[in-house]
Amino acid sequence: MIDVPQSMFDVFALALPAGLAFGSNTPVGAWRSDDGVSCGALTRNDTDGTYGVLVMRRRVDDVWAVLRRDGGIKSKDEAMRILESFVKSAAPPEPMPPGVPRRRSLADLQGKEPSKIFQHLASPTHHIALWLLNQIYLAMPNPDDN
Repeated sequence: MIDVPQSMFDVFALALPAGLAFGSNTPVGAWRSDDGVSCGALTRNDTDGTYGVLVMRRRVDDVWAVLRRDGGIKSKDEAMRILESFVKSAAPPEPMPPGVPRRRSLADLQGKEPSKIFQHLASPTHHIALWLLNQIYLAMPNPDDN
């Protein structure tokens, strides 16, 4: 597992139903698999001191899907064992849920002519900004084509 900086985990967590609202279960560490398909976070309950885990895996369209979210784990070691069992490379992306349309990447223009601003974002010097915008787009529950 590779450490994920808090700022990057916050971007991934935008895909959660409540976004960054973790309540009393504060994230205290996050990791991803070598291939970037899986991500997990260790949480700690501010009230009773127990640990929790949040495990997400990319779907085939790169949207994050929650695989496991548990709390009330007594020891940090036990929570880390759970994370390590899920956050590993070579795990396939999750399939699309039935009836859910496949999300396309922002870079998939489908033959449309991009605006000058988008062309600028797509340049190699701005690839991080485009990646961030794509992550926010993928986290939206129901974006339209605009």
